Amino acid sequence: MAVLSLMVCNHNIGGGSVGVGVNADMNRCVSMSIVHDMIEAVCGDIPPPAVSGVSKERKHKIECDAMQTLQSTLFPPRHTTATNALESSERSHLKQCSELLHGLWTEYESASTPEASLLKDLDKFEMILTAYEYERDQPSKRGGKLDSFYRSVDGKIKHPIIRALERALLKRRTQLSSLSSNSSNNSNNASNVATDKKSRDK
Repeated sequence: MAVLSLMVCNHNIGGGSVGVGVNADMNRCVSMSIVHDMIEAVCGDIPPPAVSGVSKERKHKIECDAMQTLQSTLFPPRHTTATNALESSERSHLKQCSELLHGLWTEYESASTPEASLLKDLDKFEMILTAYEYERDQPSKRGGKLDSFYRSVDGKIKHPIIRALERALLKRRTQLSSLSSNSSNNSNNASNVATDKKSRDK
């Protein structure tokens, strides 16, 4: 999500400055997105309950555990072999970094700032973007098999910029579906012609 947040905060969409339109600090968005991506690197990207069957409470617990894993790995507690040799100032710096990491994650989870609210919507969009890429690249995934992903975010994306991206993506999905239907019809027609020819030859 870090790359998406950088693109949204730093590019123009529809002729207007997204960075101004979102009223969000780009550096904070990217920093928060990186923390979000680090958490998912540890515990995986858990889809909404309607898709995954994992409750919000359970998902939060899994991500809390992932955050603790990150903190203990990147910024070990004071009394460990790795930190005993560090100077007091170095240990203090590690503690500050750990608190910053946790603070950014807490901010994202609570959606307590404009940046966090934007990223919450961007996370939803990223999920359906991934679903669309599966449908585009793997015909076997088409035909409504991934509809639950799209339904899980329907009406839940609030930020106007991200809503615009959602509408554009859904339009592309409709076009992809139309192309698939036309291709299927053409294949069926070709098959019918071949069958009729065989019948006449007999």
